[in-house]
Amino acid sequence: MTRPARNSRLALPPILLAFILCGAATAAPRYKILQNFRGPNGDRDWGGVILDGRGNVFGATPFGGGSGCYGYGCGLVFELAPRPGGRWQFAALYKFGSGENGATPYGRPTLDAAGNIYGTTQQDGLYHDGTAFELTPGPGGWTETTLFNFCPKMGESGCEDGGGTQAGLLRDTKGNLYGTKQGGGGYPGNVFALTPGADGWTETMLTNSPATTATAPLPMPD
Repeated sequence: MTRPARNSRLALPPILLAFILCGAATAAPRYKILQNFRGPNGDRDWGGVILDGRGNVFGATPFGGGSGCYGYGCGLVFELAPRPGGRWQFAALYKFGSGENGATPYGRPTLDAAGNIYGTTQQDGLYHDGTAFELTPGPGGWTETTLFNFCPKMGESGCEDGGGTQAGLLRDTKGNLYGTKQGGGGYPGNVFALTPGADGWTETMLTNSPATTATAPLPMPD
């Protein structure tokens, strides 16, 4: 498994996982589908993908990868690596299941200089409202670490951070993570920061939007 080069990241928009590949400057662009998602290899890449410095593609699907989450699958994080002859090799780096590790990663992941992957899940976790996670590569594969458990204002937790998110994360040079949420905590949305420390990660609400309308239900696969 190749690792990303230092400080080489490029975010790409969603839609199917497809790219415009250009040959010579005078040649017409060619459209090519690199991966079709369905079932064990993930289902529905909503958040788009990110590239490392070697041209490897990383992304997440909120469904597929298993039989959990009411039979839809709880989602996975994947890599597509270029191979000779124009082929691309797909690898499911981590598959989520119902439980405290979170489920349904909608957003685009982000990378750090060491090749670790950061992202969010929209469901499950300690308070059943999603998580922020880190995936670390190693000789035996990828290890998932839950950095933070999101939770709503209601219930025994008493939190009011806005619940889970369908968006990905941004990471600054100091290792802080930033993201947005679409609802919960008495607000229809907010912007948050996660800061690492000796006792774990601390969440800070950077802004809250006053509640004016109800949030829409989450879409599910057909």
